Amino acid sequence: MNETIFGLNKMPFTALPRGAEVFIGPQTARLVEALGSALAPRDAIAVVSGPVGTGKTTLVQYVLDALYRKKKIVRVGRSPLKPQDVLESLLIVLGVENRPRDTEQRLAVLRDALRQYESAGISVFVVVEDAPRTGAEVLAEIAALTALDADEPGGARMVLMGADSTLDLLQRPELADLGKRITLQHELHTLSAAETKAYLLHCFRNAGGDFDQFFKPDSSTLLHKICDGNPRAINQLVEVVLHTAAELNRKMISPRYIADVAVQIYDPEIHDFRFDNHDVDAEPQSDESADPATTNDQATAIEDDIARAECLEDL
Repeated sequence: MNETIFGLNKMPFTALPRGAEVFIGPQTARLVEALGSALAPRDAIAVVSGPVGTGKTTLVQYVLDALYRKKKIVRVGRSPLKPQDVLESLLIVLGVENRPRDTEQRLAVLRDALRQYESAGISVFVVVEDAPRTGAEVLAEIAALTALDADEPGGARMVLMGADSTLDLLQRPELADLGKRITLQHELHTLSAAETKAYLLHCFRNAGGDFDQFFKPDSSTLLHKICDGNPRAINQLVEVVLHTAAELNRKMISPRYIADVAVQIYDPEIHDFRFDNHDVDAEPQSDESADPATTNDQATAIEDDIARAECLEDL
């Protein structure tokens, strides 16, 4: 229903964007470049921390897709995992069917499987979605099992993600050996006001529309303020706004309308946001135009850079 009334091909946001759907602004471009270089060593460990909803998983997947055509990803999710189960889990995900009972033999089988992947030109990555929740003992076990033996083939790269407490976790004594393999520690922040506008332009463009065609001036500024620049929160609020506006057959959305919807969901402190005359909750006149220059110019520049980029190296 939302797509029909707003003339979009699809909803602007997807659960896990891929390829051109991924928004790469100035901040995230730095992470993409740094992560690509950091993962060059065969048993490198990269750490990407930041608040929930800032796009860590999306950006890590984007880099792996862009740089590694042949890859095997072992994902460690948020379900509890015991250290003694790590070896078995790795063998299962790597496709080892005949798994011996003896621990030493199982280790040898794991090393052989990793060597076979490397010989086939397939890079193996262990991607940990929530390092603090996974815990130091499990991380230490994974690191020990994926480390290179001298100059022998058969190791695996790791990417650790999590909230800000991830960096504190890595100071634990039992993770000393893991720490020696870390090639990158990058903290991802929420979007700036200009990045928020560019992000919305990008997402709506990918859906076949134009954010400024549906939202009045200052809408992105208010969305940034309410959601503190968090992409996931922005996605959720905009989707609710689109849905409720579609039910009311509203073709133009004002900051005032966004605020009314947001108060019901988040009860945000928006009393100090300045609603100008053009923000009143009414349908636009035919001569309505223009939006605030500074943020929009910065956002347009960011979006133009993304549109011109044809590959990862262009960003």
